Amino acid sequence: MRDGYLVDPQVSIIVKQVNRRFFIQGAVHSPGVYNIEGRPSLLELITISGGLNPSYGATAFIIRGIRPRPDEVQTVAVSDSEPRPDYELRKANINALLRGDFAENIAIEPGDIVHIPPTDVFFVAGEVKAPGSFPLREGTTLRQAISLAQGANPFAAPGKAVIFREDAGGQKREIPVDVKAVMRGRSQDVPILANDVIVIPNSRAKSAFMPVISAFGTNAAWTVTSIIR
Repeated sequence: MRDGYLVDPQVSIIVKQVNRRFFIQGAVHSPGVYNIEGRPSLLELITISGGLNPSYGATAFIIRGIRPRPDEVQTVAVSDSEPRPDYELRKANINALLRGDFAENIAIEPGDIVHIPPTDVFFVAGEVKAPGSFPLREGTTLRQAISLAQGANPFAAPGKAVIFREDAGGQKREIPVDVKAVMRGRSQDVPILANDVIVIPNSRAKSAFMPVISAFGTNAAWTVTSIIR
């Protein structure tokens, strides 16, 4: 030691932990940038970000930068400080992951961007008890859609329902469906696609009967409307 200072000291440095940056955005409660030790899995990163919000879609997209090896680097402009990475896109089925299929639990690398878009929706309109838009879950069918809308009301003509659907080419189609037959299991159920609009029209005949029927009470109303359906 000289003048209170160590001369040629031997110093050992041990790195106890290394935090890396991970990005998550979309349908989670707290999207943002997280500094995390190690390499979390997709499920761990979702949990760290506060979990999924109710509007989450079925697919998580992982965007990963791939930097070329030094022997692959080509001549770049002087203004470029380093080669720009290429990107690859990976996908994970969130519904399958939550059901216990851990093959979908992808390991997240530092710098990965995880995007979980909101779910697609479909619409139920017309003579149903709770019309509106509903989240489209994997495997949603017409029967489930009508159940979510709490069923047809007494003014409905369920046998004359229509699904309005836009195909991949942007063409709009009208698909007639007999909701009554589907709900009773007499017709095959119909898969519902993103942005489908299910419309159950009004039955004018029933509308004319309803003021008279209502005077005899609720039980009579349901009896007569079930007969004229």
